[in-house]
Amino acid sequence: MLLLCPLPLSAWNTDSGDQEENHVSRVVITGASRFSSDEIKEFMITKARGMAFWKDALFDSVTFEGDLERVVQLYHSAGYYDIKISETLSTGGNGETGASIRLDIDEGEPTRVVLFEIDTSGCEVDWLYKVLEDLPLNVGDIFDTTAYNSTKKLLSRSFADQGYGQVRIRGDVQIYKEEHQAELRLKIDPGVQFHISGLFVNGNESVAAQIITREMKVKSGELYSLTRIQEDQRALYNLDLFSSVVIRPDWPEDDSKRVALAVVVKEKPPRVLKLGIGFGTEEKLRLRAELGWRNLLNRGYSLTFTGKYSSILSTLESEFKNPYFLGKNDLSLMYQAGAEFEYAESFYNRRYFSKFTVSKTWTPCLSQFVAHNIETNRTTRLPGSITEKAIEDFGRKEDVNFVVSSLEAGCKWEHVDDLFNPAKGLHLSYVFEPASSSFGSEIEFLRHQFELRGYYPVFKMQGGNTSTRDVVTAARITMGTVDPIRSNEYIPISKRFFCGGANSVRGYPYEELGGMDDHGNPVGGYSLFEGSLELRVPLVKELKGVLFFDTGNVYPDPYDFDLGRLRHCVGAGLRYHTAVGPIRLDIGYQLNPQDPDASGFRVHLNLGEAF
Repeated sequence: MLLLCPLPLSAWNTDSGDQEENHVSRVVITGASRFSSDEIKEFMITKARGMAFWKDALFDSVTFEGDLERVVQLYHSAGYYDIKISETLSTGGNGETGASIRLDIDEGEPTRVVLFEIDTSGCEVDWLYKVLEDLPLNVGDIFDTTAYNSTKKLLSRSFADQGYGQVRIRGDVQIYKEEHQAELRLKIDPGVQFHISGLFVNGNESVAAQIITREMKVKSGELYSLTRIQEDQRALYNLDLFSSVVIRPDWPEDDSKRVALAVVVKEKPPRVLKLGIGFGTEEKLRLRAELGWRNLLNRGYSLTFTGKYSSILSTLESEFKNPYFLGKNDLSLMYQAGAEFEYAESFYNRRYFSKFTVSKTWTPCLSQFVAHNIETNRTTRLPGSITEKAIEDFGRKEDVNFVVSSLEAGCKWEHVDDLFNPAKGLHLSYVFEPASSSFGSEIEFLRHQFELRGYYPVFKMQGGNTSTRDVVTAARITMGTVDPIRSNEYIPISKRFFCGGANSVRGYPYEELGGMDDHGNPVGGYSLFEGSLELRVPLVKELKGVLFFDTGNVYPDPYDFDLGRLRHCVGAGLRYHTAVGPIRLDIGYQLNPQDPDASGFRVHLNLGEAF
C-alpha cells in the first residue's frame, strides 16, 4: 500500500544532493476539461521521470511555483479567469522512492463575448461582408486570445489580398471578470490600395532571373495579393533549386500606390546525393541511392539517377524534367527510362521501360497528364497453369519477351493539409491507359484505375492547436480494371491486379487475395476493389493509435466488382510520427478467411501511412 505524506514546498530542496528522494515519479492532474492532462503537462517544466528512469526529474520548488503560474496563464488565455489550483506533494512510504505531484483544478466559469463591434467605416466593400460572417470569434463564444488573434489575422489577410498591404487593425478588449463578460472593439484602417510595379530578383548566382520570374503568377500591374505572393513562394520552393525564398514588398515612401516586390533567393548546391535505408515486413531490407543535378544547363532542368532495392522490387531509373515546357510555367515535361525487377509470389518479371509525360497544372489542387509508355517484359518462374493458359489464349508461352506500348491520360485533384500525415482534405485520381497494336504493342488492353481518399477531423482535442491533436477519420476506395481489346485476349500476369498486404487489405498475406492455381499460387485478376476506414486517435505526444477496417478482392473478369465476394478484416495499430513520415505497426485479423486453415492474424511494420 502507498503511504501519502503531503509536504510543504520548503521540504523539497534539491540542494540536499539526495536525488533519489527528490525525483518526481509522476504528475497527476484532475478536474481539467478545457485542456487535457497532457496539454497542461506540456506547459510545465517539472516532469515525471516515468519510464525514462535514466533521466533526472528532480523537484525544484521555484520551478514548480513557476509551473503553477504558467498553467494559470494558459487558462487566462482561454477565457477562464476564475481558475483555482490546489497542489499536493506526496512522498512514497514503505521503502518506495520518489514522489508524486497532484494538481486539482477548478476551472470556474468562462468569460464570454457579449459585444463585438467592428468599425469598417471607410472600407465598405462587397467582399468584406462574407469575411465578417466567418470570423473565428463571435458574440456568445468564450473569449479565447488565440481565436481573438486569429480573427485579427483573418481580417488583415483579407484586406492584404485586396491590395491593402498596409492595413492597420486596432483592438480594444474590456474584460469584466465578476460578470464573466468581454466586450471587443476593432477599428480597421485599410490604408492605400496598392498595385505591383515590378519584380526584382536578388541572391541568384547560376539560376537565371528569368527562371524565377516565369514561375511567378504575380505580374506587374496587378493588384497586390498576399495569398498569391505566398503561392508563388511555394512554387519557387517546389522547383527544388533554392534553400531559401523570401518575397518582400518594398513599400513606397510617396503616394504612388505602387509597390515593388523583391524576390531574394539562396540557391541549393547544383548536385545532390541521397542515401536511405529502411525495413518493412513484406519488403524486408530497403535500400535507396540517388544522384542528381539541379539547374542543368542553367535552364532549370533536373537530371536524377535512382537505384532502389528490396526483396520484392528493385529498380534502376533515370529521370529528366523540364518544369517549363513550351515556355509555360504550368506545363512540365518528364522523361523516365530504366529497368525494374519484380519478385512476386507467383512470378519474376524483368521490365525495361521508357516513358514521356507532359503534365498540366490548372490550379494548386488540380492537375492532369498525358504520357506515352513503351516497355519490354519477360516473366519467369510462372506456375504451370499460367503457362498453359498463356499458350491457349495468347498462342505462346508468357516467359518470352513481349512489348507493351500504351498511352496514359490521367487527372488528380488533391487538397490535404499535410502530404505525409494528412488530417483534413481530399484526394481524387483517375488514370486511363490504352495499349494497342496501333502503337506497336503486342498486348492490347484498356486499363482504368480510380482512387478516392478522404480525411476528416471528427473530434478536435480540447486546446489542440495542430492537426496532430485531432481524432481523424480516414477513408479510401480504390477500383481498377484491365479489359482486353479483343475478346479472350490474354493479359500477362505482370499486368493484372493483386490484393492483400500492408498497403491493401491488412489482414491477408501480400498479394494473395483472389484467384489461386492448383498449387496455391496467386494469379491475380482483371478487376480490383479495395476499401479502408480508419480512426486515428492521438495518444501521447507523437504517438497515435489506429483502429481500421479493410475490405477488398480481385476478380477474374473485367468490370467485375462483386461486393458479395469481398474479404474483410479489422485491426489496430500504432503510429509514431517522424520528420520523414510515421513509423507504422498494424495487426489485422481476417473476418471471413479465404483459407480457413491459415492464421487469421497478420502483423505489418512499415514507414508511412497505409493511405
